[in-house]
Amino acid sequence: MAEIVITTMAERPEVTPYLGDFWNVWPRFMLNDLIADALLWRATADFADQCLIATENDELVAHARSIAFAFGDDDRTELPAGGWDQVLQ
Repeated sequence: MAEIVITTMAERPEVTPYLGDFWNVWPRFMLNDLIADALLWRATADFADQCLIATENDELVAHARSIAFAFGDDDRTELPAGGWDQVLQ
């Protein structure tokens, strides 16, 4: 059985063109959100060290995107009034 290898997008930027192959697995609301549609793609470029990919036999099998956002400390105990959209903006 082949091993699944987890790396960051920063370590494997050459797989970026293949991320579009996974749009069909995203929740529908993510595909219909104007802010997410406009900005989420930038996560792999702007936060490549926080976005993960999984490869098996050097083939892309999964990816995860992340955007740094401070939450849960004394200064920020809840999401901003604009929610996810405001975080992305």
